[in-house]
Amino acid sequence: MPGPTVMQFDGQVRGGTFDLKNLNVNLLKNVYLIGIQINGVSDEFFDYYLQLAINYVRDETGLAIFDEVISDEPHDYFASDFLQYSFLKVNRFPVKSVQQVVAIYPTGNYLFTFPNEWLRVDRNGGQIQIVPSGGSLAQALLGQGGTYLPIIYRNLQYLPQLFHCYYTSGWEPGKVPNQLVDAVCKKACIDILAIVGDMLYGPGVVSRSVSVDGLSQSESFINNGQMGAVFTSRIVQYAKDLWGDPTNKTGGDQDGLLWSLKKEHRGLALTSLGGAG
Repeated sequence: MPGPTVMQFDGQVRGGTFDLKNLNVNLLKNVYLIGIQINGVSDEFFDYYLQLAINYVRDETGLAIFDEVISDEPHDYFASDFLQYSFLKVNRFPVKSVQQVVAIYPTGNYLFTFPNEWLRVDRNGGQIQIVPSGGSLAQALLGQGGTYLPIIYRNLQYLPQLFHCYYTSGWEPGKVPNQLVDAVCKKACIDILAIVGDMLYGPGVVSRSVSVDGLSQSESFINNGQMGAVFTSRIVQYAKDLWGDPTNKTGGDQDGLLWSLKKEHRGLALTSLGGAG
């Protein structure tokens, strides 16, 4: 009997990069759910949980999967960061382009739109710095009529949501890390298998038997009292891949895909010492 057919796609699941045109229901069925026969469920069901998984992984890691246009993302003003060319770290990585950075008082009063030629962007690190094209920052702002100087005159060390960033996040075509796609697919499969397991056998069922005309058949499976008992082994394995092995006391979540993605692409979260408090 011939073995199962696995869908061919650009790139490998682990290592390298992935083309997002292949992130679809067929990838779930033919790669991540291989060996599991699921009948009577529409592709819309699979696609729904795939979309939920995309949103989940994006929010957990801060990494864009498909291109996103981010409008009016607020960032606080810290005097120490301001003196270091207004260091800003945006919320979505990587950064494809920056449309504009605006300074607006919390009261809503417009102050200043920084010229695009002043913006220096670390696309992979998601960092924006404002570097005037000529002279010091103070001199450049004086040349703009002093619209920004009241903040400095008042010796404010902190002001909430002064900077507002408008940018586009996303990856170049075919450059999405395979680990990111791997995390999305495994999260989608966990949710799908939990529901399908209950649909097939009902929650809490550990065995069943069928008797017809004197012939009987029985089957049993492991039920650990948790979701989707019939698919427990696959669910548990994918959960370990995503969040780490909870029995690993030395690693925990630090050996999971989500943690690895944040560490590799976002680095350590930094907090300014110039904040209020």
